[in-house]
Amino acid sequence: SGAGSLRSAIESANTTVGADSIVFDITSNEGAGPHTITPLSALPTITDAVTINGFTETGASANTLAIGGDAVMQIVIDGSSAGAAVDGLRVSGATSSGTIISGLVINNFSRHGLSIENTDAVTVSGNYIGVNAAGNTGVGNTGNGIRIDNSTDVTIGGTTPANRNVISANSLNGIDVLGS
Repeated sequence: SGAGSLRSAIESANTTVGADSIVFDITSNEGAGPHTITPLSALPTITDAVTINGFTETGASANTLAIGGDAVMQIVIDGSSAGAAVDGLRVSGATSSGTIISGLVINNFSRHGLSIENTDAVTVSGNYIGVNAAGNTGVGNTGNGIRIDNSTDVTIGGTTPANRNVISANSLNGIDVLGS
């Protein structure tokens, strides 16, 4: 929490009109990653367009392999201390249209890893949801990996190896789509 935290960055992006970017530079203060962000309560709902890009952290890189994976994930959002019925990230509302979530590991939340509701044009690419930073061990969320409710034009993944998500070991579905 506090200045420079992910919580503060989301709050700031929500109050600034127009698309914003959240980038990471934890290595300069904490050494080599992966770096784990452990919220003690639910992070703010993303209500205005923002790009959250974990690949901006030093040492992180997107997958380049057509078969298999060589992504290096440096930003882990671990929900093990966030409390009951908490989503990892939640994107909601018309003004959140255009949000992009990439390069994050989202695991251990008591609800969904990522919840997208009542919005459109959200992109989720290059993430590990429900697994560790190496992508080889399950650290599932209690609900779905990704839950999409009453939202349109949501892109999960893409056409290049860099866009590929790893979604596994969540207690319910990898991706659950509800509503229109």
